[in-house]
Order: sequence, then structure tokens, then C-alpha cells
Amino acid sequence: LVVGGGGAGGTIGGGGGGGGGVFIHKLSPIIGSVTYDITVGRGGVAREESCNQLCNGEHGRSSSISNSGQTIANAGGGGGGGGNGSSAVGATCVEFACGAGGGGSSGLRNSESRNAGAVGQYGNVSFTTTFSTKGGNGSTGSSRGNSQMSGGGGGANNTNASGPPGIDLRSFGGAGAIPLLTSADINPNAPLFSTYGAGGGGSESTGTAQQSYKNQSVEREFVPQPNSSAGQGGIARVPATGGVAGSGSGGGGGAFEEFAPNWFPLSMKGGNGGSGVVSIAYFQKPVVTGPTSLSTNFGSSVTSSSFSASGGNKEINQATLPTSTVDYTWRISDLSGDAIPGISINSSGVVTVASTVSVGSYTAVVKGTDGIGSYGTANLAITVNKSAQSEL
Repeated sequence: LVVGGGGAGGTIGGGGGGGGGVFIHKLSPIIGSVTYDITVGRGGVAREESCNQLCNGEHGRSSSISNSGQTIANAGGGGGGGGNGSSAVGATCVEFACGAGGGGSSGLRNSESRNAGAVGQYGNVSFTTTFSTKGGNGSTGSSRGNSQMSGGGGGANNTNASGPPGIDLRSFGGAGAIPLLTSADINPNAPLFSTYGAGGGGSESTGTAQQSYKNQSVEREFVPQPNSSAGQGGIARVPATGGVAGSGSGGGGGAFEEFAPNWFPLSMKGGNGGSGVVSIAYFQKPVVTGPTSLSTNFGSSVTSSSFSASGGNKEINQATLPTSTVDYTWRISDLSGDAIPGISINSSGVVTVASTVSVGSYTAVVKGTDGIGSYGTANLAITVNKSAQSEL
């Protein structure tokens, strides 16, 4: 698992930072006793309040794992959110998976401006699982009359902020990707729930009432529960927060420069992006066990007791839970891998020798394959004897 660093939120009415790209690589296995170079991308850094016109959040950095100069897997960083009346600018991506675009800034009060969020790019490698290598889109910020709204950042795995760019909606960040094989609880309201590559939230001001939004895996108003790895957008009394370290999530957008009377922002600085992740999972080779021999007479069929497998791996996708049962597919063949006419195995691992199998001795190989293609084998000696002769 490789996750790029999250983008920083924009400063002064800034949009949320985009989440870092998420890539799960299972084509080239990690080999023991081999040295690998690992780079964990840092999150983007938010600009200080003295930024003037250069207030967009910094992009996150890419994460990678390589060997002897050859890239095994990498993921790009998330884009920074737009700041102080600017649109977000997407991060350049040449990695296997791309980070998401940051949200646009609100625009200056009464400017009637619309500042676009950045669009996530497609990664250079296509997934064959439920994961997408495209980063999500950041949402547009706007300022209409006395109302200002900064856009939320997009999330990894093609999860957009609250609506595609150009639509005025509340500034939730994109949901990002559910952590795989790390938690059996995928309830987004659980206290310890978090996501990889989530988009940071923006803020909304209507002159007298300020509300803040941050990433949720479902879109709803922000409540102060620790159920998102993304940064919270700033409001007058609460500064923007950064993405959680080790999540690749974007930082929240900074608060607005002006508020109604008696409302003064503690900080207009955006939140920093969360650092990336490089995680290596060690998969187990399945071990197949079962009967070692099976005999019958010609003209009579016979079945074995069941073969079973242990220590295998589950399929890698967003539906996978640590408590899921590993399912195996079964095959029986000769030592060359060819099918043996009349000898079969069913989905429960039971071998059947048909009554038509010729007299002789056979060495069969029973193969159990798990959800990611790893397999184990066991040999089965099959003997077909001559039928008993009756006296005339």
C-alpha cells in the first residue's frame, strides 16, 4: 500500500487540500533478503497569513517503493487548496496513482467570484480491483454578496468533494479510500474510523453564522467527532486543522479575513496535509491438506474426504475485512498440469474418481488457490484395480 502526502489547505478563505493518491500493488511481490528504497511523501505546508496573493496550499509529495532504480509502486501527492481569492492548481502527476485536486478559495467578500477547485488526474496504472487510480475533484469556492464558501478538497480513489467543480454545495472533502485489512469496523461514524487520502474541508460564512465542514465518508455537517483523517476548515473561533499524519489526507481551508461584528478569526492559515504511507503486507502461501491415497475397482466410482487449505489470503478490495473467510478454488491435474479424464474435484475439495477410469496408478496434484492467486498443492495417489472375476 502506497499513499502520497496530502495537500495543504489554502490560507485566507482557502479551500481544503486534496488527498494523496492511493495505490495497492500486488503484481510484483516483495522478495525476502532484498533491499528496497522507500520514500514516504510529506504533506503539503500551508502558507502563513502574510502570504498576500500567494496563499495557495503546497502540494503533497509522492510516496514510493523501489529496487535498484526500478519503481515497484508509487502514488502522487494531493493538490493544495486555493487561497485568498484564487482557484486551486492541480499537482503534476506521473505516478501509478494520482492525488486529488484541492478546493477553490471563497473569493473576496462581495466579489461575486467563483474560484474553481482542481480536477484529479488518472494514474498511469489501471486497477483491476474496486480501487481507482484517479484522484477526486475539488469543489468550487464562491462569494455571493455577504456569503462566502471555500471548496472542499477531493479525495483519493476518485471520490469527489461535495459536487463536481462548478456547483455550489457545502464544502465537504472527498471521502478517500477505506483502509484495507486494518479494521473490521467500516462504520464512518465510529470514533476510530479514518480513511486514506481524504480531502480537507472548506468553510462557509454568511456574515452572522459560521459553520465548518470536513471530510466524511457520507456528506453531512461537521460535528466534533474524531471520525475522519482529513482536516477541518477554519472558522472565526476555531483555526483550520491539518490532515492526520500517516493518512495522506488534505488539510482544512483557512478561515475568512472578515466576519460580522464581534467575530474575529483566531487564524486564517490553512491546515497542513497529512504525511503519506508506505505499508508492506506479507501474504501467506496456502497450505493444502487432505487424504494421501484413494483406491477403487474398475467399474466403481469413489469419492475422497475433503481437502482443505489454511493460511491463505483474501481478495484485495474495499469490501475486504480482516474477519472475512478465505475462499479457495480447487483444481486437480496430473504432474504436468493436465486434466485426468474421469477424475475431478468439486468446490468443497472432494475428489471423485469415475467408474470409467482405466485400471492403473495415477499421481494427481490437488491445487487450492486463494483470493489473490496464491496457491498450495498436495499429491494424491489414486489406484484403480481390476474388477473381481465371477465364475461361469
